[in-house]
Amino acid sequence: MDIKDYTKIGVVDVKGVSASSSGKEKHGLCRAMCRISGILWRILGLAREITSNLLFLLFIILAVALYSLSSHLGEITSGLSPKGGVTTASAAKISKPSPVLWLDLKGYIDDQPLSSDPVSVFISEFDRGASGRFGIDEIEKALDLAATDDDVKVVVADVGDLTPASLEDIQRITIACDKFRKASQKPLIFFGRNFTQTQYLLSSHAGRIVLDPLGMVDLHGYATSSLYFKKALDEYNLTAYVFRRGSHKSAVEPLMSDKMSDGARTDYQALVDELMAQSQRTVASSRSAFKSKPILPDAQTYLKDLQKHNGDEAALALEYGLVDELMSRGDLIARLAKNYPLADNAKEPDTIGFYDYLDLQNSRQSIIKSSSALAMIAASGTITSDERDPRGFTTDNVLTMIEEAAADSKVKGILFRINSGGGEMGASEDIRRALEKYKKSGHKVVVYMEDMAASGAYMIASAADKIVASPWTITGSVGVFATAFGAQDLLNRHGINEDGVSTSPFAEQSVAAAIPDEQLKRYDLQIGHAYDTFVGMVAGSRNLKVSDAPVFAEGRVFTARKAKELGLIDEVGSIDDALRVLEKECGLAEDEAEVYDIAMPSDGGLGALRTLITRGAISLLPSDLALTFVKMISGVMPYDMAHSVRKFSDLSETKAYEKYVHSGYQRKPLILTQEPLNIIY
Repeated sequence: MDIKDYTKIGVVDVKGVSASSSGKEKHGLCRAMCRISGILWRILGLAREITSNLLFLLFIILAVALYSLSSHLGEITSGLSPKGGVTTASAAKISKPSPVLWLDLKGYIDDQPLSSDPVSVFISEFDRGASGRFGIDEIEKALDLAATDDDVKVVVADVGDLTPASLEDIQRITIACDKFRKASQKPLIFFGRNFTQTQYLLSSHAGRIVLDPLGMVDLHGYATSSLYFKKALDEYNLTAYVFRRGSHKSAVEPLMSDKMSDGARTDYQALVDELMAQSQRTVASSRSAFKSKPILPDAQTYLKDLQKHNGDEAALALEYGLVDELMSRGDLIARLAKNYPLADNAKEPDTIGFYDYLDLQNSRQSIIKSSSALAMIAASGTITSDERDPRGFTTDNVLTMIEEAAADSKVKGILFRINSGGGEMGASEDIRRALEKYKKSGHKVVVYMEDMAASGAYMIASAADKIVASPWTITGSVGVFATAFGAQDLLNRHGINEDGVSTSPFAEQSVAAAIPDEQLKRYDLQIGHAYDTFVGMVAGSRNLKVSDAPVFAEGRVFTARKAKELGLIDEVGSIDDALRVLEKECGLAEDEAEVYDIAMPSDGGLGALRTLITRGAISLLPSDLALTFVKMISGVMPYDMAHSVRKFSDLSETKAYEKYVHSGYQRKPLILTQEPLNIIY
């Protein structure tokens, strides 16, 4: 029986059942009513299909119209009002900022830039406040401008609902706070109903930290763990084929063991210890009391102190020096109103919001042009050749950004921000080769490693002229692995066997038989070659000896400081430090060149328009219709469909995935089979 036959099982022939269950013909009136109902149903279906197609056509016309008018969209946007807050046009009418700059940061930090083309600018203006997105560069800019703005007397940021995208965001915000405090004597207050660990770390360089009396500072340290499946695989008679080079390449350990190996335990313990030490340094550099005491005492000491305060976490945080004052949001606003009252309402403070302030300052600033430029590109996540992820670390996205930089004659070099644990060997190599090609044209490349730049991400970084890493960076992992699963033992146990003929053991792709020894040997040799290539590439680019591979390779992971000692990177510093390095490499003086971001190609123009239309439709329509709409507008099921439906229509992740699986776009049955290996760096 083939797959088509299975579709017949369990299908009820309604017509047949009706005929066999009734010996009499249907009454004529009933039959007529059924026919009329059927005709009406078909008419309704046709009307629904026509309406859907008309809507689709309308959106296409709108997209083409906006695209054709892109050169005039700057003027159009000035007269439109984003949701909540002040428009760019109305902000321009404000003669000066209010004395209180209030940064109500409820949402998430996005460290990837948005496109600056007119369509994208229009959409970002329209979408302000609805998405909860705050660009890290916007937060830095607001603090930088307020430091020298005589009209601004105090800056208050509510960060209790702010989610950083990465640990690198913490460093960038603390640096921005330090610059603000150094350039001015103005109060810089960070408030939170509660502070998560990351929220507290990014707030630690504020001049004053205010916590709600019913809140807490949730410092808890760092941990890492994995689930291990060896015993389960054995119990269910499943075979895991593991091919790797690098004794410390621990990603495959869960398939080989029931616990963490000693080597992996040592490596990861060093990593979490360094993360905790970096957290300590971050806080202590601004709050001197913690130069001599830990920000998080040992568990027993903490519990003893908490018991003294009857479980009051806020009181303990105040006594310990983590925060400066306990005060509710309402009380904080009342205090600001007392010092900086609104002209027509003394009970309210005279404030200006985040985007209103940026709009006002943008209207005041003149654009300074330079004959030289530096381009920044950013990519994060798993490196893949899959083109369906619009903001993913894919070859298509990254190569397009590199090509855009190469096409601009003003651009002297690229600062490539990387945040990735690795990915596909082929995709990583394609990006590395693109950087090599860009360098051969006379340009410079500096890589800035953020939270992580390991394995395939390090392979890409090896093409750079210089590598700068954040103090939070985890890097290295120069190793290779591939895995496959076999279900032959499970199937054989239940009486399913497989037999056949072939011209070569390399041709055999069995489900119920073990992988031939010849194939296993071939895969192992492939992995060995990939590892030797990787090691040689790293050694050649970093002036290291291949014979020292057991020290810098073998899949070992390192902190930024250790990586510098080994010669895997050039400097440990901030993104500003990386820009200085790129300027030096390009032979430019400090701040001589313009610096601009190149956004992911799909974030601009019609891609951004489709995102807005899709998001708006999903937020308004019932979930079932929303899914149908997105399939219609996209033509194919987009990679982030499940995420989009979950985010914008109150569906749980599980339900969204179920809708994706049953939507007609995922019909391939899930079976365990032996396929060509996907080698992972």
